[in-house]
Amino acid sequence: MFPSDKEHWQELFRQFGSYVIVGGSGAIMEWCCFAGLVYFTRLSYLWSTIIAFVIGLYFNWMLGRAITFKDVVTDRSIWQEMCQIFMAGAIGLILNVILMYGLVEYYGMVKIMAKITATFIVFLWNFAVRKYYIYKI
Repeated sequence: MFPSDKEHWQELFRQFGSYVIVGGSGAIMEWCCFAGLVYFTRLSYLWSTIIAFVIGLYFNWMLGRAITFKDVVTDRSIWQEMCQIFMAGAIGLILNVILMYGLVEYYGMVKIMAKITATFIVFLWNFAVRKYYIYKI
């Protein structure tokens, strides 16, 4: 599963570095949406988490497809790929909501800091699923 050849690891680090930039952009979009919803509209932090996550996921998919995984050739339609991304994202969303609830309610963390913490953890899930399951590279 993890070959030791140098080219494989270089490609993995290139993709991960690209995904950090793409994911970072998506995360900033998600955090801004979250903050706007929580602090300006007074929507509950859990609903804000869900809405912001979906917006960030869509943005991340579009940017990731255009930059990080642009050279990947698949035999599926763009709709099939999007469905896989959003199904993996649904699991990420569940993780995100559980983390948000635990960090805010049990650890008393400030909401935006809990959101940032949860995003970093779910970020790793998203990269692994895209690399090894969806794009299989």
